[in-house]
Amino acid sequence: MTRSISRVALRLTACALLAASGCTLLRPPVDRSRFYLLTSIAGDEPARIGKPITLGVGPVHLPDYLDRPEVVIRTGPNQIELSPTDRWAEPVKSGFRRVFADNLSRLIKTERVLQFPWYRGTHLDFQVHASVQRFSSISCSPRRATSWRFSVSCCWSVCADFHVVAVVTASSTAAAASAHSP
Repeated sequence: MTRSISRVALRLTACALLAASGCTLLRPPVDRSRFYLLTSIAGDEPARIGKPITLGVGPVHLPDYLDRPEVVIRTGPNQIELSPTDRWAEPVKSGFRRVFADNLSRLIKTERVLQFPWYRGTHLDFQVHASVQRFSSISCSPRRATSWRFSVSCCWSVCADFHVVAVVTASSTAAAASAHSP
């Protein structure tokens, strides 16, 4: 009799332990993802000066390897790695276009900024095209260097090309995301 009671107690204990461990084994892993946004330059809203101009921004081209939610880390001249935890909170292409247009609006002090595409026949005083050749963090433990390069063509009576290369050393992905902002 005692033997059968101890077997039942042993089985009940085993079942209780299995049930308790099942809750911890089947629990989903903790999501350690962090989300980042590109941000506009700080400052007041654009104040009008003189005759307001209409600026068309676009098309803006970014490398196709950015068409993903993960933050891209350059590990070598021809190699990239996707961050396992750092993510963009919005598609990089649309975020870059939004921030680029907002920054130009603030810098040239106009509220009349249109993003490409716009309606046929829309009057533009100026149009800015941008092509980003590189936009990724460079893995340099424990710091991260951010580099981006883009060319801007402004076409009106005179056409000019500008090439900008920026390399910023950032101590975190948040600082690198801030440095990526156009």
